Amino acid sequence: MKLRLLFFAAFLSLASCSSDDSTDPVNGNPVDKNLKEIARYNDGEDQISELRKFTDNKMTERYIYNEGEAYFSDLYTYNEQGLLISRTASIEDQTAVTEITYDELGKIIAMDVTSSFSGNPYSVDHSTVDYTEEGVIKVTMINVQGSDTTVSKYNYYLDAQGRVYKIASVNSNEELNYLCEAVYNGNNVVTYYSNMDSETGTYLNSSIYTYDNETVVKGDFLKIAYNQFGDNKANHVLFKQTGIVGIAVISENYLIANETVSFDQEYSGTVTYEFDNDGFPVKQTAFVDGEVDPVSEFVITYE
Repeated sequence: MKLRLLFFAAFLSLASCSSDDSTDPVNGNPVDKNLKEIARYNDGEDQISELRKFTDNKMTERYIYNEGEAYFSDLYTYNEQGLLISRTASIEDQTAVTEITYDELGKIIAMDVTSSFSGNPYSVDHSTVDYTEEGVIKVTMINVQGSDTTVSKYNYYLDAQGRVYKIASVNSNEELNYLCEAVYNGNNVVTYYSNMDSETGTYLNSSIYTYDNETVVKGDFLKIAYNQFGDNKANHVLFKQTGIVGIAVISENYLIANETVSFDQEYSGTVTYEFDNDGFPVKQTAFVDGEVDPVSEFVITYE
């Protein structure tokens, strides 16, 4: 189950791509469809495990279910420029509210997370973002919980295209511990490393991605992460904080075709897609090779 969940997590992120318009066969006009909902089902089950809702192709609500009952909610709001400014995540009596501040260029410069239990705040995280060193984004996070204060620092390293390709934590002696690293080929992450062994300096986990380079994908299914933060590639990762893939993009252009994961043992998986008559994706299914039931299935609806 541990491996199945890890495999599923790799496909939980919905990559970003530039899409072509489909065309109405009757009058030749482009067909425009906005995302309405994306429902996720796990392990071939009929009951929904996650539901995402959208307005103007931006995710506004997200719910996670257990046996048909929603036990986790995630609500998002945006400013006039369409940038994500707040997130409220709730599970039972616990709530975490994230507020995001941008500069005039649309870059994240601060994030504040207030965690509460039964309406009473018990933890506050304040993160400041420093862009002064070229090619490196430095984040300082101050956590206050009661009388205890903890300071954590992270470096996000950028490539020439402004994408984060490596993240490291920084200790009090300014020593680096690399958390993850992405290798790009064009706009695609083709290899992703994580969990470095501090003694050997080698990553313990890796994922290798291949892509369907031929299929044209209409609509915004592959642009969900960008739609929350505009075209700033680093904002996705700063919001996620300690990972590059996930809510951040894996590919800007193409669908994931399959993945090989090395974590304790190696296994591979395949992803398949179904499209409507206009070329908009309506289902994404991920399988572990050799197994009949899918690890996850996303059903996409439009309005």
